[in-house]
Amino acid sequence: MKSALIKSTAAIFLICFVTVTGKAQIKRPHLLVSANVSYFNPQGQFADKYKFGAGGEISAGIGVDKTFLVATLGTSTFFAEDKIEANKLTVKPVKVGIRQFFLAKRLFINGDVGMANVKDKNTGISQNRFARGVGAGVRLFGLEGGLYYGGWKSVDESGFSNSVQVKIGWSMSL
Repeated sequence: MKSALIKSTAAIFLICFVTVTGKAQIKRPHLLVSANVSYFNPQGQFADKYKFGAGGEISAGIGVDKTFLVATLGTSTFFAEDKIEANKLTVKPVKVGIRQFFLAKRLFINGDVGMANVKDKNTGISQNRFARGVGAGVRLFGLEGGLYYGGWKSVDESGFSNSVQVKIGWSMSL
């Protein structure tokens, strides 16, 4: 009887100890919401066909401490030099990635992968292509700016249709 009481007391003490120290170790998850506008500067063979692009995106993520899992929806239009309405390329990516903050959540790096719906207005062809990107930025007082390098698997050539992207927008962490 005495042995069972000691074992029960030790078990209750151990459970309480693990629960209290475990709660001290677990950090509450935070939400991240952002929206931005972007300017695209095409690179490589992609720059031979399109001179610039413009667009925007919205993102939402969940994370603990300084690391967030982020989902992004975007749209962008690339314009050919001749400015003919039909010589436009519309890209709508859906991506998931990781955002890591540094220096009191002011600086960040970001990497993501996903799919992009690429529609050529000239041919009317719409295809889903693998998309990816990587970048870095700064976040101050709810404003966010970043420099990215990204693209998607080319539709009619080998390799990727890449661009350097300048993003400016709004960001909030809850």
